[in-house]
Amino acid sequence: MRIKLKAAIHVGMILIILMITTGTFPALGTNVELISHLGGNNYDVAVAGNYAYLGQGQDLVVLNITDETKPLEEGRITTPSIVYGITVSDDHAYVAHGDGGLTVLNITNASSPRIIGNNATYGIAYSVEISGEHAFVITSNGLSIMDISDPSSPELISSYGTDEMSGIAVSEEHAYVISKGELDGEDYYSLLILNVADPKAPRLTGSYDIGEGGSVAVEGDYAYVSSGSGILIIDITDPEETVFSGSYETGDLVSDIVVSGNNAYLTGYSLSVLDITDPEAAALVGSYDIGDAKDIAVADGHAYVISAVDGSSTGLLIIDITDPAAPVATGTYRTTCNAYDIETSGNYAYVADYNNGLVIVNITDPSAVRLEGSIDTAGHAYDIDVAGNYAYIANSGLTILNITDPKLPQIESSYYNDSYDAAGVAVKDNYAYMASVFGGLLIINTTDPAAPVYAGSYAIDDAQSVDISGNYAYIANGFSGLFVVDISDPAAPAYVSHYDTAGYANDVAVAGDHACIADGSNGLVILNITTPASPRPASSYDTVGYANDIVIAEDLTYIAASDSGLVVVDISDPAAPTLAGNYTTENAFGVALSEENALVADYNNGLFVLQMRDTTPPASVTKLKESNVGPSWIRWTWTKPNDTDFNHSMIYIDNKFVTNTSDTYYNSTNLAEGTTHNIGIRTVDASGNINPVMVNDTAKTTDRTAPASVTGLKENAVGSEWISWSWTNPADADFNHVKVYLNGTFITDTASKSVSSYNATGLSDGTTYTISILTVDDSGNMNSIRVNDSATTLKLPQLSGLSGTNITTGSITLVWQASVDTTNVEISQNDSVLTTVSGSNSYVVTDLNSDTTYNYTLVPFNKDGLKGKAVSISLTTSSSESSGGGSSTTKSSSSGGGGGAGSTEDFENVALKDVANAYLIMGANATYEFTREGNPIQSISFYSLKNSGEVTSTIEVLNNRSKLVNSDPEGPIYKYMNIWVGKSGFATEANIKDPRIKFKVDASWIQDMGISPEEIKLQRYDGYAWEMLPTTLISSSADHMLFESETPGFSPFAITAGEIPGPSTADEDSRLEATGPEKFLNNPLGTGNADLERTRPEKNRTWTLILVFLVAGIFATGYEYLKKQRN
Repeated sequence: MRIKLKAAIHVGMILIILMITTGTFPALGTNVELISHLGGNNYDVAVAGNYAYLGQGQDLVVLNITDETKPLEEGRITTPSIVYGITVSDDHAYVAHGDGGLTVLNITNASSPRIIGNNATYGIAYSVEISGEHAFVITSNGLSIMDISDPSSPELISSYGTDEMSGIAVSEEHAYVISKGELDGEDYYSLLILNVADPKAPRLTGSYDIGEGGSVAVEGDYAYVSSGSGILIIDITDPEETVFSGSYETGDLVSDIVVSGNNAYLTGYSLSVLDITDPEAAALVGSYDIGDAKDIAVADGHAYVISAVDGSSTGLLIIDITDPAAPVATGTYRTTCNAYDIETSGNYAYVADYNNGLVIVNITDPSAVRLEGSIDTAGHAYDIDVAGNYAYIANSGLTILNITDPKLPQIESSYYNDSYDAAGVAVKDNYAYMASVFGGLLIINTTDPAAPVYAGSYAIDDAQSVDISGNYAYIANGFSGLFVVDISDPAAPAYVSHYDTAGYANDVAVAGDHACIADGSNGLVILNITTPASPRPASSYDTVGYANDIVIAEDLTYIAASDSGLVVVDISDPAAPTLAGNYTTENAFGVALSEENALVADYNNGLFVLQMRDTTPPASVTKLKESNVGPSWIRWTWTKPNDTDFNHSMIYIDNKFVTNTSDTYYNSTNLAEGTTHNIGIRTVDASGNINPVMVNDTAKTTDRTAPASVTGLKENAVGSEWISWSWTNPADADFNHVKVYLNGTFITDTASKSVSSYNATGLSDGTTYTISILTVDDSGNMNSIRVNDSATTLKLPQLSGLSGTNITTGSITLVWQASVDTTNVEISQNDSVLTTVSGSNSYVVTDLNSDTTYNYTLVPFNKDGLKGKAVSISLTTSSSESSGGGSSTTKSSSSGGGGGAGSTEDFENVALKDVANAYLIMGANATYEFTREGNPIQSISFYSLKNSGEVTSTIEVLNNRSKLVNSDPEGPIYKYMNIWVGKSGFATEANIKDPRIKFKVDASWIQDMGISPEEIKLQRYDGYAWEMLPTTLISSSADHMLFESETPGFSPFAITAGEIPGPSTADEDSRLEATGPEKFLNNPLGTGNADLERTRPEKNRTWTLILVFLVAGIFATGYEYLKKQRN
C-alpha cells in the first residue's frame, strides 16, 4: 500500500522524506473531530500499588495487575499528545507529553482518570521525575523545573541548559541528568549533576563524560549510567568530585536502568539482572531474552517491561524476578502499537499491526472502542482485506485468518514465498490479489481458504497495493506509478496500460471513471480511467504529508498522509479537488471507513476513530410571534426547524444574548410597561453549527397609561359654513392620534400623530359648535378627559318675504324683509346687476315693458361685506288692457316623481348634508354614491321600475335624534341620519324595488366600544318604533369597516351596536290604526321628510268639475227662462 520497511526502504528513509516535506496542516485539523483512540507505541510504564500506568500512544492506560498473569485494563484516557514519560506520586500521575509539556492527571478513581492540570515546557517533554513539590522534566531543550504544590496548576519556575536531555534521576538536593551535546561534529553525552536545593536556581556542581548513553539511576552514593552496550557506575559521594567505580558490558545497547535493592535491572535485547552489592564489581545474576526491550519498572518482585521488535513496541511484558537468577514471564498486555493498515467489517476494525500481526478492535460504540482479540502472524503485517469470515494479511506472503470469533482469531492458512515480499492485498470473489514488491501482481485462488492455490501472475517490480474494479486490477507501483492489468482470465492476466506519476504510488482506489492514487510526496493524483487502456490525468491535490493510503466514499477521498494525518478531499469535481477536512496525527499509514466514521491506522499512535464535522447549520425557526403580552412580560412562540440534528435556539433580547433553549417558547420578564422589545433567534445543531441568520420579532408590553390631553385647543378661523381648529398634541412617545367630536357626536380619528388641526365644514351660519378632543396612544389607551372649545360660524345677512307690489305696465315695486345686520342689498334683473339699495326694504323698478316677465335676484350684504343667501322672484308687468296688479312666482321645477325632497329638520341638528343625483331608467339598477367627509353613508342602490328622469337623493347627518322620531333606539349610537330619495311618495313599490344602503363605521369606534363587527346594525324608524334591518359586514381595513343593509324604505335612520328587542303588540296595533301624517312612515317604502308630516292627501277634482258644470247648467237654464218671460 505504501513504502514498506524492507532492506532497501527503511523507516528512517520515511522519516527523512517526512522531514523534507514542506508545509503542515493545523495541529488538530478542520471539519474533522476525534471520537476515540486506541493503542500506539509504548514509551514508558510506571507501577504503584495494584496498578500499572502505561503510556500507549496518546492514551494513559491503567492496568489492574492484582493478578500479574492476567493484567486487565481498568481505565483509559486519551490525552492531547503522545505519552513519553510517566511518574506516579500519591493520587496523581505526571505525564511528559512531548509538545504538550507536563500534564497532571488525578488517578484516585483508576477506572476514570482525569486531566486536572497542564503547563508547557521549554522543549519537547520526554520524561519526568517528582521530588517533593517539584517536577523535573527532561526536554529537547534542557531541564524544566515546575512547582506542583497545586497539581491542578503546575507552574514553570526555572530551567537549566539548552541541549537535548534524555534521562534523569533526583536524589535529595541533586538532579542527575544525561545531556547530549556536540563536539567537532560528533555527538557526546555527559552526566550532569545539578544542585537543586533551590529549585528556582539550579546550578551545575559536577559532570562526567559517558560516551553514548540515555538513562540514569541513582542509589545511595552511586549513579548507574547507560553507556553504549553496558553501564558505568560512578561514585557521587562528592557531587563536585565524581569518581569512576566500575562498569559492566551486556553486549547490547542498554535502553533503561532501574536499581532496586542490591540489583540493577537493565533492558536491551534482553532483561539483564546485575548484582551491585559491590558497585566496583557488578556481576550478572540472571537474564531473560525478550528480543527487544525499551523501558522497565520494578515493583514487588516483578519487572514490567515494554517489549519491542526492531525498536517498535509490541506491548507490556510482566516478568517474575523473585529469583533474580531465574526471571520468568508471567503475563502480557498487547494492543495495536504500530498500526500499518486497517479495514472494517460490521462492528469490528481489523488492524494490520506491523509487529503484532492482526489486532481486532470492537467499534460497536465508536466513542469507546476496545480491544477484542489479536493474533501474531509471521513477519510484519503490512496490509489487510476482509471478506466474509476471513481476514487476508499481506506479510511478505499471504496469511488467511478465520475471524468467525473476533475474540479468538485463528490462522487458517498461509501462502508464502521469499521472493514475493507481498505489500498489499485485495480480495474479490474467490481470489486474493497480492501486490508483491518483487513479484508484481500475484493472483491466489482462495475458494478453499484453508488451501490457497496459485492462479496466475503479472510480473512488475515495486508493486505496493492493488484495487479491483470490473475486469481490471489497478496496481499502485511505487516509482512507476499506476499499472492497469486485465484479470478477466485470472490464469493469464494481461497488460492494459500504464501511467507514470510524479511521486511514489503507495495506494490506489477506484470509483466510477476515476482512479485516485496516494502518490507519496506528490499527494493525491486523480486519473480519468473511462478508457482503461488510456488513463489520463484529471487533477492532483497536495496533501502536504506523505500520502500512504486512500479510500473513497461518494464524493470524498480519505487519505492517510503521514504527519498530516487524515486528509479529506472533495472530488465531486474531479478536475478541481478541494480540501473538505483534516485531522493531524503522528504518522498516518492506513485509513478505512465505518458508516459515518473514518478510522486511521497511525504507525506511532495506534487507532483513531474520526468523524467529519457537520458544518451545515440547521434551518431557522419559523412562525416566530408574540403569543401573549402583559405589562411587564412578553411571551414569544415559534416552530423549530425539522433538522434531525437540531439542538437548541440561541435567544437574544434587544440584541443581547440571554439564554439557550430547546423549547419552542420564551417568556421575557421584568420589562417596563408600554415598552417595545425585540427577540432574535439563531438555531444551533448538535455539532455546534450556528445559523448566522437571526429571525426577529418585535412586540410591546401592555400599556395601561393613557396619553396626556392636547393643549392649546383654539379656533384659528371661522366662516359661515366652517370652523378651523388647531391644538398641540401631547409629548408622549406612544401618542398615536386624537378622536374628534362635534357637539358631542364622534366625527373622525386623525390620520396620524402629526395631525394637529381639524376643519369642520358643512356648518350652519351663525351657529355655535363645540369641538371635543380625546387623545389615544399606540396601545389604544384613550384619555377620558375631553378638551373642549366652542366657536360660532359667521352669521349671514338674510332676506325674506320678497314680493312685488304696485305692478303697472311699466314698473314693479320690490319689497322684502331684511335681517338687522343687513346694510345693503344687491338687486339683479334678468342676471344683470340693477342697483344696490341701502337703508330701505323696497325698491321701485321702472322703465319696464308691459306684459313682460322679469326675474329678480336679491343678495344681502352686511357691513363687513359678508354675502348672504340670494332670494329670487319672477314678476310680470301688467298688460295695457289689464286692470290687475300683475303676477309673481318663485322659481321651482318638478319632473314626475323626481327632484329632491326638502327638509324641516332643525337647522342646528344637521351636521352636514350630502346630495347626489341619478338618472332613473326603467329596468335598470340605480346607485347614488356619497363621498363627503363625515358622511357614513357610502351609497344607496335600488332597481328602477319606471323612467323617472333625474331624481335627487339627500343624506342629512344629524347631531342628535331626528325631530321626526319620538324615541331612542336601543344600544350605543354611532350616527343618526335622515335618508330621502325623490319627492314625497316617489320611493314606493310602484317605482323602485330592492333598496339597499352601504355605510361605514370607524374601526377605532368599534374597538373603543369593545364590540364585535357582527353587533353593528342599521336601524330605521318606521313612524312608531325602531326596526333592525338585516346588516352584513362586507369588508374591513385598519381604518373602517364597510356594511350593507336591506331597507323597506327611506326615513330617519341610526347606526347602532347591539341587539334590538322586537316590537310590542301595542306597537303593532298602533301601526294598523295609523292614519294621517304618520302613515308615510308606516309604509314599507314610505319616503318623504318633515314637511310631509303636514301634507294632506290630494283631493279628487272630479266632483268639483261636475259641480261646476251643474251650477253652470242651472244658471244657463235660468237665464233662458227669464229671457223668455221678458219676451
